[in-house]
Amino acid sequence: MTTITVSNASQLQSALAAAKPGDVVLLANGEYGTVTIDRNYSADVTIKAQNPLGAKFDQIIVNNSSHLVFDGIHVDSPSNGTSGPGLIDINSSDHITVMNCEMNGKVDAVYPIAGWFGVRTDDSSFITVANNDIHDVQNGLSMVDSSNLVVRDNFVDRVGSDFYKFAAVDSVLIENNTGGGHTFAAPDAHEDFMQFQGAASSNVTIRGNVFLVQNSAGVQGIFVSGNGGHRNILIEDNIIYTGMYNGILVNSGTGIVVRDNTVLNASGTVHTSTQIVVPSGAVVENNITTSYKGGMSGSNLVLDANNAGSAYYYDKFLANADAGLDVTLADLLPKAGTLAATKGAWQHLNELLSGNGSSSSGNTDGGQTGNGGGTTDPDTPSPPPPPPPEPEVADLIYALNGNREFDGSRSAVISVDHRRAFETDQGTIAFSFNADNVTRHQGLVSKDANGFVDGGNHMTILINNGELRAWFEDGDSSVRLSVGGLKANREYDVVATFDHDTVKLFLDGKLVDSEQFVMNWEDNDQTLLIGGNGRTSTASETKITSAFDGTITDLHIYNQDLAPWELALIN
Repeated sequence: MTTITVSNASQLQSALAAAKPGDVVLLANGEYGTVTIDRNYSADVTIKAQNPLGAKFDQIIVNNSSHLVFDGIHVDSPSNGTSGPGLIDINSSDHITVMNCEMNGKVDAVYPIAGWFGVRTDDSSFITVANNDIHDVQNGLSMVDSSNLVVRDNFVDRVGSDFYKFAAVDSVLIENNTGGGHTFAAPDAHEDFMQFQGAASSNVTIRGNVFLVQNSAGVQGIFVSGNGGHRNILIEDNIIYTGMYNGILVNSGTGIVVRDNTVLNASGTVHTSTQIVVPSGAVVENNITTSYKGGMSGSNLVLDANNAGSAYYYDKFLANADAGLDVTLADLLPKAGTLAATKGAWQHLNELLSGNGSSSSGNTDGGQTGNGGGTTDPDTPSPPPPPPPEPEVADLIYALNGNREFDGSRSAVISVDHRRAFETDQGTIAFSFNADNVTRHQGLVSKDANGFVDGGNHMTILINNGELRAWFEDGDSSVRLSVGGLKANREYDVVATFDHDTVKLFLDGKLVDSEQFVMNWEDNDQTLLIGGNGRTSTASETKITSAFDGTITDLHIYNQDLAPWELALIN
């Protein structure tokens, strides 16, 4: 390998004429103007800035070329462009790599309709665009009639229309790219984070990309449209936050799989729903999306961005998903113990926030700033993330379905004799309640006795002075889990669990308290009380205290430790 150092455009052309496969042409700092390259090599020749982004071009045009690598170059146009060419414009070429570069038109907040593309390819193959910073252009990246493409770890921001654009492409990996979220479109512009248009595309993987709207919410997410007939499109692990209805859309095709994506609505902006829209026969699984009414749709979690009273309201599942414009990735962090913590792109989001995710330019607070740099291996696609854990196989060992009214009297308390099915070493007690009064001491569910009689391992869930409390015992000690702020005449969902090392209390899907503590019901043969407490009972004599005044709904007890999201899958 030979390294040839040059300092102007003429020397660059001479070096390319003399270069052999494997050589490096090193660009000294300076201005190189507009350069057109028409060179074919049998293996890569690298054109690299001696100092990252120190070599500046107005435009680079690559025609009928093979095996070129552009590394660490800054294409900094003095104009806004006309007729939509690329700042790096690749035509009828193959085995071209653009990596660690910065591309921008004139930085003047002007975005003409026929302005620059950052990178544009046409009729080309084996093209890699990786770890670049593209900004102040009409469209960030466009690939048309091209195949065997890798688009990875790029950051595109401040555009007049689309961040990433594709048409009639085949065998494509689009992975870990970020749209910075700032758009400056003409009034009738059709803005997209990623748009597929024109003739059908095939064998495309769109994975781990992030788009969070910032100054304008009117940007569609991943929009696979055009003439339709797409084939083998996998869309997974993407994070989309926009005000538009189409978070992910595929208009028609076969072999369409949309899984493990987080697709959220910027509430209070354009639409009140951001959804996944796919043709009949597509596989849609384990996503988080947004609709007018929350709930479960198969394995997909549908959140409600608008109704704070909904059981599936944003803030019950995510840190601050109704942030709107200027949202950050941290705002979308799932709350511990909720179904959102194992749905959608939860794993990728955690990796990004911990700094262990994509090397894509931009910061983890929102992915809004940054530029190219560093190195990447653009030719080896990363493996897909492992699937989220499946819920434990659990048996329902007791059920009291429907609403049960309690009037505060001991006679209304439901007593259930001990049964062998209750003798479990881990368990989940799940129910809803609505109390007429939350100030006095009231038992909700109890399998308890006085002190540690009969071996202990008792449990009581109760209300006292506006707190929800769950008491757990082992053979000679106890712990109390609690959460305050209860209000009368309001329904609450409760889940209390115990297993081989931890006891937990969830309220309305949130983990509110937990302790490392070992208990089990294998030796607990006390009476199960519903709507009251049995703290003075023994196995042979049940004495009810602290009767409940209100409604208890759908009490279910399982022989496994199940989080609320696992219960949702079972139910």
